[in-house]
Amino acid sequence: MTEETKHDLFLKRAQVIIAILGGLAALILGIYNVKKDVLSKKKPEETPRVVVQKSEASPIKSALEDVGASWIKKLGKATETTQK
Repeated sequence: MTEETKHDLFLKRAQVIIAILGGLAALILGIYNVKKDVLSKKKPEETPRVVVQKSEASPIKSALEDVGASWIKKLGKATETTQK
C-alpha cells in the first residue's frame, strides 16, 4: 500500500470541510422553506375566475363557427335541410 502524503491528507480534510458546509447550507435552506410554507398564515392565492358569456347558440356550434371549419358548416346546413 502507498503511504498518504501531507498533500493527500490536506485534500481529504478540505473535501470533508466542504461537504459539511454544503450539508449545513442545505439544512438551513430546507428549514427556511419549511418555516415559510408551513408556518405562514397567509391565504393561498386564489386563481382568477373566467367569466364565460352564454350565447343563444349551442356551445358546440359556436365553437365550430369560431374555428372556421367550412366543411362542417356545409354539413350542418345539409343536415338542417334534411331534418325539415
